Amino acid sequence: MTAFTPGSLDTVAQKTPTDFATTAAGAMEQKLHDLVAALTGKAPFDLSVDDADARARRVLFVAIAEAVFEHLRDNSAALGIQPGGADSHTHAFNVVVD
Repeated sequence: MTAFTPGSLDTVAQKTPTDFATTAAGAMEQKLHDLVAALTGKAPFDLSVDDADARARRVLFVAIAEAVFEHLRDNSAALGIQPGGADSHTHAFNVVVD
């Protein structure tokens, strides 16, 4: 089973910026980059570096991702898949956080 990966600033676990990019926090960073670029017409920051500025920005995304995944895990009973129609039924599932 694949777990949700919120992200980390641990450079041992995530050896390159590409490793960070494949996490939820990395997706948030990419979305911010894309939106700022679209609104301003300029690339706001370099996603390929792991300097002090990048780490300061990424800590916010890691915190948000961790909180979202912990909330989903802690409230997984509220999640379900429910098809519409006369055969309506529900399925429970677990949220696995890496």
